[in-house]
Amino acid sequence: MESRVDDAKPSSIEKLIDQGGYGGLGISSTAGDASNGKAVPKRGLTKAAIRRVMKVAVPEIRKCYLDELYANPKLEGSSKVKILIAKTGKVTDVTMTKLFHKNVDACLIKIVKDLEFPPPSGAGVVIIHYPFNFFR
Repeated sequence: MESRVDDAKPSSIEKLIDQGGYGGLGISSTAGDASNGKAVPKRGLTKAAIRRVMKVAVPEIRKCYLDELYANPKLEGSSKVKILIAKTGKVTDVTMTKLFHKNVDACLIKIVKDLEFPPPSGAGVVIIHYPFNFFR
């Protein structure tokens, strides 16, 4: 099932993610501080801007998870990444702050490093903590 989320409100996007609306894989995420799970814009990037960029990566991240799910059908869990974004919007560093599975985490880092965000307004380096939940 293909879901269109371009025009969806943020709460609708999260519902689509939670319900597997990106094609049936259970993957959910929220932009914001990893310590409390609440979305908090950091120096010039809004939650909506972060979501727009991150949702582009969902199909590739889904593939990372599915590749490992075939080998381990009970694989479920969560991971968190710390993303450093330059004033140009380019991702300069990605660090796992909560590990999930070695291969999924490595794949996730590679995908996130290739993302490009809009240039943050009035900011130098922007730091985002972004959690992912993987479930069957």
